[in-house]
Amino acid sequence: MKTLKDIAVGTTVTVRKVSGGREVRKKLERMGIMAGSDLTVLETGADGTQTVSGLRGQLRLDAQESAFIGVGEHFVRRDEPVLLGGCCAYGDTTEMLRRMEAVYAEKEKKTESSGNQQKG
Repeated sequence: MKTLKDIAVGTTVTVRKVSGGREVRKKLERMGIMAGSDLTVLETGADGTQTVSGLRGQLRLDAQESAFIGVGEHFVRRDEPVLLGGCCAYGDTTEMLRRMEAVYAEKEKKTESSGNQQKG
């Protein structure tokens, strides 16, 4: 499987798989990079750093992060359902990402408040 680091500037691809450790996968997921999402490579630096356009706008990925993102030919969605990370969506993942961000924000608040209570 090709990885994002193998993709030429100006090419749009669909993410097929995100590998790497749990923290890497979670970081990329928070950036909106998950199986089923589309990325367009806008620029590739001499050091392998890539600027890509995705659901969250322009993102900068280092060469190691790009190597963890398995990609395939751009999948053009119409009205057929697309399987994304265990849920079914109809091509628009914006609402799913908004809900996911809300869950992460709530978890962070709980973690911060429990940390403050332990200090006190």
